Amino acid sequence: MRARVAGDAPLSQALLADTNLSDFELAVIRALQEDGRRSYRQMALDLDATEKHVRSAVHRLLDSGVMEVTAVTFPPLLGYRGMANVAVRVQPDRSLREVAAALAEIKAVDYLAITTGSYDLFVDVVCRDRSELLQCLDEQIRPVSGVASAEAFPYLSFPYQGSRGVSPLVVPNHSPRRPISLTETDRQIVAELTNDGRTSYKAIAALLGISEGQVRQRMKRLTKEGAVRIAAIVNPSTLGFDTMAWVGIRTGSARLTDTTRMITELVSSTWVATVAGKYQLLAELLCVDEQELSEELDRMRTSKLVAGAEPFVYLDLHYKRLSLL
Repeated sequence: MRARVAGDAPLSQALLADTNLSDFELAVIRALQEDGRRSYRQMALDLDATEKHVRSAVHRLLDSGVMEVTAVTFPPLLGYRGMANVAVRVQPDRSLREVAAALAEIKAVDYLAITTGSYDLFVDVVCRDRSELLQCLDEQIRPVSGVASAEAFPYLSFPYQGSRGVSPLVVPNHSPRRPISLTETDRQIVAELTNDGRTSYKAIAALLGISEGQVRQRMKRLTKEGAVRIAAIVNPSTLGFDTMAWVGIRTGSARLTDTTRMITELVSSTWVATVAGKYQLLAELLCVDEQELSEELDRMRTSKLVAGAEPFVYLDLHYKRLSLL
């Protein structure tokens, strides 16, 4: 589950934008994807530019909607154990966009793609537990007018987060046995940083009536434990990627770890998860064009580690900010 903590975005924003970025702006984006709170001064030193030039580029990227800087959370560490990708078929006489828009209104939905293939929609949901997931399926997703069927693929693990840098899930190096305990103050701090990841700790401290040191210390803990990080989230089309796809992967008799390793080595892999259901893995591929996607699928299908690979090309995309805290 990505739990992409991003600003509310209407359908079509992610794939239909057309923005030309300079090499310098791309360098600024990369710096903020690594650390969304990197200072203007540090970026200026790293990029051999003036602080004024960096500040201007950041403001331009934010104001144009190319990127936003926000707090990104890892749901399992916050107690969310009922996460799944739900593959939906839409009744033939219904509008895909209308059904997608209705599903996107569901509180647990954080990411939704209209796709080609045997399913019409893929819907990421974030629930507290399997009981809440069942309730979401039975009482919220399946009753939506136009939904013909909904097949859930519960997430089992998230072994990979790729390097193309547009899927900002935090994947910690270790998984604690129990979720991290958050105080109300922790929640308030993260909420402020979700709205604007570059808000100063001083401003947050003043708003909450605590010291700046307390804010800094609490964020240091949450970051170290992998529950939260501050990062730039970027519209992939502005970086030159105009083809995205889910791929449902069957491993056959191959070891799951071996197949996972092979999939993560694909240059286009941005995210891979193990799931329950008729697929063993779900992977998201981010490609420059259809030709690159075709080449990546060929690499999968000719590998002895893959028994089957079913692609679902994105036609449209919706993501929104979830309040997980």
